[in-house]
Amino acid sequence: MANLPDKITIRNIAEWTVTDASSLQFLQDHQLISTNPACHRCNANMFVVADNGRKVPFVFRCHTCKAKRSVLTDTFYSQSHLTLSEQIHLAYYWASQTPVSVSEVHLDLSQHTVIDHYNFYRDICSWKMLNNPITLGGIGVRVEIDESAMYKAKYHVGHALGHQTQWV
Repeated sequence: MANLPDKITIRNIAEWTVTDASSLQFLQDHQLISTNPACHRCNANMFVVADNGRKVPFVFRCHTCKAKRSVLTDTFYSQSHLTLSEQIHLAYYWASQTPVSVSEVHLDLSQHTVIDHYNFYRDICSWKMLNNPITLGGIGVRVEIDESAMYKAKYHVGHALGHQTQWV
């Protein structure tokens, strides 16, 4: 797996996504797309071949039975209609907390598409956190948990909000 720099910039992203092939290589290097999956028919290793005319111009092809399948099959990206480059850029924008409106303009995507992908990324992070909980504290470490009342008064400063108060 290729190492990422300590600080990722939009320049890094641009370098990694110059071509469709470099975008594919980046995603494979970071184990987001398989490198040599097994064929679903004969279980032989498949390899990447170019297949122009597709949004993602690559497929896996089996040496033995000549079966083909998309490089996106069985990945997070399988239901998306974006190019690999757009996927990488959108993930970068989400991770850097770029507003939807800015991502829309920079990537020339619809608001609906950007919001959907931002939600997908958030859902994956939530799933990962729920399935791999972090233990706070440990032997000899004191952990204090406190609660706070959260509310938004806006123009009625000092006004009792009652049911709109949320304890966290």
